[in-house]
Amino acid sequence: MAFIDPVWWDAALVIALIGGLASGRYPPAACFMAFIVGVVLTGRMAFSDALRLAVEPATIAVLSLVVFSAALSRIGWLRRAMFSRQKHSLRMTLLRFLGVAGLFSTVAPNTAVVGALMGPATRHTFHPAHHLLLPLSYVALAGGMMTPIGTSANIMVVGEAAKQGVALNLFHFAPAGGAALIAVAAALVIFAPFVLRRKAKEDGPGAELFHVEASVPDGSAMAGRTVLENNLRHLPNFYLAEIVRDGRVIAPVEPDDVLLEGDTLIFVGDVRRIEDLRALTGLALAQGRAVDQMLYQAVIAADSILEGATLREVGFRARFDASVLAIRRGNERLSGKLGQIRLRAGDLLFLAAGPEFHLRENVGPSFHIIDTPETVHTDLSRRRTRHVTFAFGCFLAAVLTGFVSVASAAFFLAVGAIALKWVTTREVRRNFPFDLAIALWGSVMLGTIIQRSGFDEWAASHIVDLVGGGDAVFALVAVFALTWVLTELLSNVSAALAALPVALDVAHKLDAPLEVFALAAAFGASASFLVPFGYQTHLMVLTPGGYRFRDFIVLGAIVLVVFAASSLSTLWWIWLR
Repeated sequence: MAFIDPVWWDAALVIALIGGLASGRYPPAACFMAFIVGVVLTGRMAFSDALRLAVEPATIAVLSLVVFSAALSRIGWLRRAMFSRQKHSLRMTLLRFLGVAGLFSTVAPNTAVVGALMGPATRHTFHPAHHLLLPLSYVALAGGMMTPIGTSANIMVVGEAAKQGVALNLFHFAPAGGAALIAVAAALVIFAPFVLRRKAKEDGPGAELFHVEASVPDGSAMAGRTVLENNLRHLPNFYLAEIVRDGRVIAPVEPDDVLLEGDTLIFVGDVRRIEDLRALTGLALAQGRAVDQMLYQAVIAADSILEGATLREVGFRARFDASVLAIRRGNERLSGKLGQIRLRAGDLLFLAAGPEFHLRENVGPSFHIIDTPETVHTDLSRRRTRHVTFAFGCFLAAVLTGFVSVASAAFFLAVGAIALKWVTTREVRRNFPFDLAIALWGSVMLGTIIQRSGFDEWAASHIVDLVGGGDAVFALVAVFALTWVLTELLSNVSAALAALPVALDVAHKLDAPLEVFALAAAFGASASFLVPFGYQTHLMVLTPGGYRFRDFIVLGAIVLVVFAASSLSTLWWIWLR
């Protein structure tokens, strides 16, 4: 392979990585691992050098904060601060909710913030979840830009920029990040109720429409009688959508269709009323619920082993000690038996879980659990809550004042949380983000390959030529736009690390401040607002909020314009005017 120009190897590996990630057909961790192996096997990087990239300080910081976030998510006062017990208008509710969530997002991982607040939002007494969850995901992204530790992309950018002699700290991020957070929160309070209002009219108040499977067992009183005779035509909370008989789907179902023993009946309706189906004589739900089981709603995570598989293929019940009672995929119409549906990231499952469910180490990487009214809350005790809050406050003070490095402080924070049992070792094993670790490793390697191969120099020259060779403002916008396109295709960390060398080269060519172009790459990497599959928190809220692609396009376009305008104008005012 020595006769092949190394630059062509680099180009092929980078293009293959981008293609695999953009296709959505393969898990991101698998794409990054293939990229890492390809880089080593083609000799573009020595194995020892590749291993050193896996333990970069910025990577250690991100993973440590993710581990500690398990304790943060169990602080009860945080969730109680979100909402008032009294009824307020939707805009007043959003103002309080997004304000607290945005501030929390400045110092905690986005996924931890959204994961901790989804449950309270979905159970809000006065306002439906679809008015709250998408704004939550957007404000978590914007809030993370206020500090160097607010997002994993920020942490990685700070670490990689430091290698190039560019020191970024709180005072670099805070002005533009604060402007972006205020602007995005204001835009969401003003526009979200209007943009999402039509959704509420179409779906009805509080409806949770799931795909539920039941069957007509042998000896059932329903066998041999029509749908109308079995009183299945006008159920108050469900409608009979399909009959599956000998592998054949009968749809639409007519009132005079006769039911037979062994038929599988597919209902669509409000899963909160699932007991109505269980009460029907002669009908059996596909998965029975034992007395000692709890009911949960769980969103399939982006890198879950369930992605692209069926319940039957993964042996769901044995693997997780839980049965799937119903499935929901946004407002998409599903068809067929539960066990034959190929699952996707973002699908919402209604589970009857056994006592071992929360002890299984594979639950954390596979699901984002949304607590239901039956779920047992596991908030920290008051004493431990005070300790966790104090420890996190000390961490923030030490990091933001530059007293210690982010990696060192985050590592000892995570170790302390485990030692003091704020987070159990079982929780760490169950929730440790191995897929994120691989993605961070691959992202660091991607940035290194781009810089070594001269791609950054080539892209920077084209950007400078495009903007006329002397206008730093247009170059700043171009760097932001480039990173934004990459983050919609890849991930925020990958986009930031791929665009950072280009941004610094552009700054060098224009003799502009390096800091402002590094910040433009960081802000562009967190501008993923348009595509529901572009960011993990969007996937987390997609189905619980009942969102459609147009909700992301319309509201996301407003947020993107506001986010870009506020952050870039602030960067221009401080650095380039």
